[in-house]
Amino acid sequence: MTLLRLYSLAPIFEYDLKLFKIPEKTHLIKVSTELSSIPIDLPNSFKRISLNKIKKYTQNFFANYLKLHPILGIDGDEVDRRLEDVGLPVPTEIAKQALDGLYDFIDPFDLPITLVSNGDLFHGQLLYIDETAKAIEGMPFLASSIELNSLVGMQTMSLYAHEITHTQVMSVKGSVKNYYNNEVLSIFLELLASMEIDNSGFMLDATLKSLISMYQECIKNILDKKINQDAVIECMRYAVSIIKVFHLFDLYYSGDASFKKRIIHDIQEIFDGQKNVEAFLANHNVTMDNSADKKYVMHLLNQVG
Repeated sequence: MTLLRLYSLAPIFEYDLKLFKIPEKTHLIKVSTELSSIPIDLPNSFKRISLNKIKKYTQNFFANYLKLHPILGIDGDEVDRRLEDVGLPVPTEIAKQALDGLYDFIDPFDLPITLVSNGDLFHGQLLYIDETAKAIEGMPFLASSIELNSLVGMQTMSLYAHEITHTQVMSVKGSVKNYYNNEVLSIFLELLASMEIDNSGFMLDATLKSLISMYQECIKNILDKKINQDAVIECMRYAVSIIKVFHLFDLYYSGDASFKKRIIHDIQEIFDGQKNVEAFLANHNVTMDNSADKKYVMHLLNQVG
């Protein structure tokens, strides 16, 4: 993801162009150093659960907390077929013809799921049409499928919840103004789902540690002078979101029933297009400066461990 590409995507998602500057690294490095003492003893496997049960668990999870809106789904394979001989960027008229009649409103749980073997038990990715859609002014967000690791198990529900959250946020223009906050709600609800699937705390502990591991890998890449700007921007998106979520989720986990209800209400307002993530974080005083401390994730680990 280059800065040039970010600028080209800004109209689709209504990112604030003034916030595209790569964030300062000092706070992120500080947290990485503090977290280096935490042993990341992740399991090599998780209890296997069928994909149908994962979908049912995740549907019930959202039904208990939030109301989801339909999204525009599209057949990504058919788009590829129609454009296989067309180079990027796709001319507007050709893009319009290729997309014509291919998308309609669907339940986000009706998005096709593709299982991939990539060695990462915590792999999840929402696939959507951007290279084509950005050529057309006013083109909406078009989701095509969700990728998950083929070793479907207890960890998969929270990953699926993460990607379903992306469908809700990315389909509402202006829900995120700062690109580097793009993972905040998805990671927050991933943690909440991992807490719900297993009341022993095992899955929440595993998810927290997987996020620490991801954070450390991101910082390693950010500091690697051989890594290109695209990779740095993507790593910054995850690193900034992760430390803010550690702070936010610690507030939620430690809060009373009224506070938890207010957090969920705020998230619903973002899904409904009534509030953006930046206002949500500001309301709860979650900033880069005050989130750059290992105490939040340490408190969570001590609570669930």
